[in-house]
Amino acid sequence: MTSKNKLAFIFDKYKYYTDQDYRVKFRYILKNLLKIARKELFNDDEEPVAFQDYFELVPFMSEKQFIQDFRMPKSHFEILHAKLVNSPSFQCTGKGKAPVYSEKCLAIGIWVLATPDSYRSIARRFAVTKSTVKCCLERVINGLLNEFEVLGGEEGGLQKVIGALDGCHIKIRAPARGDKSVYFNRKKDYSIVLQGLCDADCFFTNVDVRWPGSVHDARAFTTSDLYPLCEDICRNGYYFIGDSAYPLKSYLMRPYRRTHRLSLRQKLYNKILSKTRQVIERAFGFLKTKFRRLYYLHRNNVRDSVRTIAACCILHNICLASEEYARILIFGRNENENDEPMEQNLPNNIVENPNRKRQQIVDRLWNLYAN
Repeated sequence: MTSKNKLAFIFDKYKYYTDQDYRVKFRYILKNLLKIARKELFNDDEEPVAFQDYFELVPFMSEKQFIQDFRMPKSHFEILHAKLVNSPSFQCTGKGKAPVYSEKCLAIGIWVLATPDSYRSIARRFAVTKSTVKCCLERVINGLLNEFEVLGGEEGGLQKVIGALDGCHIKIRAPARGDKSVYFNRKKDYSIVLQGLCDADCFFTNVDVRWPGSVHDARAFTTSDLYPLCEDICRNGYYFIGDSAYPLKSYLMRPYRRTHRLSLRQKLYNKILSKTRQVIERAFGFLKTKFRRLYYLHRNNVRDSVRTIAACCILHNICLASEEYARILIFGRNENENDEPMEQNLPNNIVENPNRKRQQIVDRLWNLYAN
């Protein structure tokens, strides 16, 4: 029977439905039309087209092309794979067909995080199914979160600055369960707050992902795991820097608010602090540029979104590191290196007056730059 005869048969059969069954009629006609169109256009009687596996080309890629596709050098990818391959959380726990081998699984997981491509297009690229793409992503996220910690560091710019602190909104799909209004931020988007602390090289030394988009940065900071440790970390005059949204503490310096006319010294302090604090803005920019999935997270629930953001922060540090430092990030320091704890070389922490400490910094900067 030709396509025209099939269509004529469908419309002839349509006339025998009662006038009240409009929805049934429309559904019946649309279903049959799509079936005919699919057979005519895609020739479903033949076997489906087999796509070439993109991962087979990876060994022949140049270093530049590999970095463009997977956001890290080949050496970093191999080091990361060597760490995850023996991790229980990275192993496939599903039943059925043989699981994707570990190198390809890691490549698929990184590709999902690095691009905004749909699961369907990624599945075609790597010659797997959409469910396999999702499984690989979960394996990579589980392995990263269970095997890695964000390391600490110190920052240049202002003297004795340990790191720059700020918050960033990661857009998500409106949650299907619970009160979704708490995730609606001031920019009229649904989001999760990512609080980040980074050093002068844009490495994240601490991240906190837990609060919905309507929560203020100051509240996210005071309820984070970092907050009770700040006084112990910032000894001997060291401190963090943040914007005016954060409270002024002896361990957290912020700019003067423009509620009144500022003096020249205060303006100079604000300018230098803002210039030094830009490193955290660049870190967030690098993070979203490398892992473009973070421009809009389309995960099934909030928990999956939080885990995805944390995994991207870990990969961000690995991508920026040199090969030697990447080994330290992934495998840790050599056990033979017995570094003495920092606390043994520091005096007891003395609580300073935050306003007096900020004024001392203002005076020092004025004496340094005004002459």
